[in-house]
Amino acid sequence: MATLQAALTEVVDEINTTIRVERLGGMTRLEAYAADPTEQRFVSEAELRDAMLSPSKHTYMVTKSGIQFGKAHYVLPGAHVGKRYRIRHLPAGRDFIEVFTKDDEYVGRAWRVDRLSEQEHRAFMDARSEVERENRAITAGAVHFRNRVAASAKRLDTLAGGPDLDTDTDDVVLPDPVPAPKRGRKRRTKPNTGKDNTAKATEPALTDSLDLGALTEMFGDTLPGG
Repeated sequence: MATLQAALTEVVDEINTTIRVERLGGMTRLEAYAADPTEQRFVSEAELRDAMLSPSKHTYMVTKSGIQFGKAHYVLPGAHVGKRYRIRHLPAGRDFIEVFTKDDEYVGRAWRVDRLSEQEHRAFMDARSEVERENRAITAGAVHFRNRVAASAKRLDTLAGGPDLDTDTDDVVLPDPVPAPKRGRKRRTKPNTGKDNTAKATEPALTDSLDLGALTEMFGDTLPGG
């Protein structure tokens, strides 16, 4: 491969520096490029990706095997397993793909698995193992924190000597309402109908208020000024 690349470089240099092109005014390609008055500026990688790469129509989910695109798998250490990404790719070449978030934020370049060198593959596996260790540590920390919270709540419940302080109000049973005491009904004395009321007169009725008319009839002769 190195010999082939060197041979291709020699051919490209020969074409650009020795072959004169009629449509360029008899100049070589390198001479025409040097004579071009167009201002030169560096192009950012983001501009190159937008201009040279074709966007995919769908999103692709990352698995432990990487991103499956076409018939190949591509790996990227910075991608999160279970998350979906957008990709851009070369029109013809498929050795790598560029990975973006759904908001078109650039993530990195994913390489085809069967094109990785042994060193690159080892680096990828090391990076994936590190991510898995971090995930396990985060999970263990979350479980430990939940256990501490549960133990603290249990101790508070024991000290309070009652049910959990966070009992839902829907589960609280309210006591039955106590009925208000009934007011006693007043007894009214019957009017004098001319019949013998001697027995009743000797035992006046117990009422909440005095009937002055009845008292006058019974004791009128003894009252002062009668």
